Amino acid sequence: MTRSAFGLIGLFSVGIGASVCAAQGTCETAITVGNAETAGTLAFSIADPDDVTSCGADDLQRHWYRYVAGADGQLILTTCHPFTRFDSVIAVFDGCGGAEIACNDDDPAPICLTGQQEGSSSMMIPVVEGRSYSIRVSRVAGSDGDSYVLTTSGPPEPLGHTCLRAIPVSDETLIDDFADVPRSPRVVSCLTPPHSTDIAKWYLYQARATGSLTISTCHAQTQVGTVLEVYESCAPGAFSVACAAEPSEGSPACPVPGGDATTLSVDVTLGGSYLVRVSNAIRGERGTYEISFDGPEASGDECQEALVATDGTFIGDLVDNTGSTGDDSDGCADLRAGGDTIDEWYTYTARADGQLTVSTCSTDTQFNTVLSAKRLLAGLRSCGTGLSANCNDDAGVGCSPQASGGSSLTIDVEQGWEIAVRVSVYDDDFTSLGGHGTKYAITFDGPTPCACDWNQDFALNDQDFFDWVNDFFNQAGPRGTSDLNQDGIQNDQDWFDFINCFFAPPATCPN
Repeated sequence: MTRSAFGLIGLFSVGIGASVCAAQGTCETAITVGNAETAGTLAFSIADPDDVTSCGADDLQRHWYRYVAGADGQLILTTCHPFTRFDSVIAVFDGCGGAEIACNDDDPAPICLTGQQEGSSSMMIPVVEGRSYSIRVSRVAGSDGDSYVLTTSGPPEPLGHTCLRAIPVSDETLIDDFADVPRSPRVVSCLTPPHSTDIAKWYLYQARATGSLTISTCHAQTQVGTVLEVYESCAPGAFSVACAAEPSEGSPACPVPGGDATTLSVDVTLGGSYLVRVSNAIRGERGTYEISFDGPEASGDECQEALVATDGTFIGDLVDNTGSTGDDSDGCADLRAGGDTIDEWYTYTARADGQLTVSTCSTDTQFNTVLSAKRLLAGLRSCGTGLSANCNDDAGVGCSPQASGGSSLTIDVEQGWEIAVRVSVYDDDFTSLGGHGTKYAITFDGPTPCACDWNQDFALNDQDFFDWVNDFFNQAGPRGTSDLNQDGIQNDQDWFDFINCFFAPPATCPN
C-alpha cells in the first residue's frame, strides 16, 4: 500500500471523480461545494475588470464557489495539490458583494509542507452553521498554467449530503428534498446512455433480516424525477449493486404528479449495511420527494434470533414486539418494579480487545429503556449460560436529559467475543418517564483493530487521512472528539499517534 501526503491535508485523492471543471461566471452563479476536492481550469474563465482581493497581484482570472457550513467550526481551504499549475490566490467573502473575510497568496504553511507546491495558497477560517461563504480562486497576473484543485475541509456536512454522512433509516416512509445539497456528479449505469446525475441524498439501511428490500419514491409527495441506486461501500470508484431510473426499460412505471418516480428492489442479508443514493433524473433539478423503505421483517425476540449489530447506530421499533416471550431473566430484575417482556435482542462480535459501549441515549429513543449485555459462550446462542450480566437503566453517561429514558453500558471485550445485548421496555410501560412511542436508537461503539482506519470501512487509505484532518480541526469524530489514544483529551499527541499509525500501520490494520 502506497501513501503520500501533501502536508496536513493535501493528499486527498478522493473527489476528483466528482470534479467541477466548468467556468463559474459570477459569484451569483457559483457552484456549491462541500467537504471535498474540486478540480477546475481557468482556461475559459472570465476576468474581473478590477482587482477585488486584498492579496495577490492583479489576480483577475478567477472562479467562484459557494460553501454552506454544516456546523460551527473551522474551514480549511487550500490549492496545495500536484494538479495546481499556477500561482493561486484564495479569498473568502461574506456572500456575494459582502466584505472580504480572508485572503491568502503563497503562504501555504501549515496546511502544505514548505516548498511542496510553489504558488499554492491556503487558509483556515471559523465558520458558522448555515452561513454561506463565497470563495474566489484566482491566478496572479503573469503566472502560467490553468488547472487547479481546491480542497474544502470544514465541519461535518449535514446528514445525507455525502455517502459517509448517510441518513440512517429503517422500514419507514419520509419526505425529503434536494434543497441546499452540493452538486456531486456521479455516472449512473442504468441511465440510457449511462451519464451522471449531479444532486443526490444518501441513506443508510441496515437489514434486520435476509430477504428483499423495496425502495420507492412512488408516492403523492414526489415532485421531482428520481433515480435510485444501492451501494455497499463509500469507497471512491465503488459501483452500485442495484439501480433503477424512470423512464428506463424494465423499471416499474410509476407516474406521480410533478415527476417520474422510481421503485427498486434488492436482495439484502441480515446485518448488512446498504447505502441508498437518491438523485435527480434531470441534472440541476431540485425538488421534494417522498421515499419509502420496506425490508424483510425480523423478530429479534429471542437471543437465538438476535439481530446482528456492528459499530454504528440502529433504529429499532418494538411496535410489533408487544407479544414477545417472557425472557426477562437477564440479571437486571433489580432495575424495575415488574417484568419487561417487550424486548429486542442483538449480537455483536468484537473486532479487537478493548471496551464496547452500547447506548440508547438519543433523541430518537421514545421510551424508557433497559439495557443488558452478556458474553455468549462459543457455539451457544442462549442467554441462560450463567455468565454475569451487565445492566443499566437511566444511568448512562452522557444521557441528557435523563427523562428521555436512555441507557448506556460499557463492558470489556476481547477479539472474537460474541456479546448478546437486550433492549427492553421498563416495566413493559411505553409511557414511563414521559415515553411517547415505540421506537429507539441503539449505538454500538467497540474497539477497532486499526485506530487510523478512521472511518472504519476496513480499508486504510487517503479517505481516512481526509476524515481525520477534518475531525481533528473541528473537534469531531466517532466518539465526539478526535481523542485517538482515548486518554480523555484531544491534543497534539493524538495527531502524532495518527501519523505514526497511518504511515507505519500495525499488523492489525488492513492492507
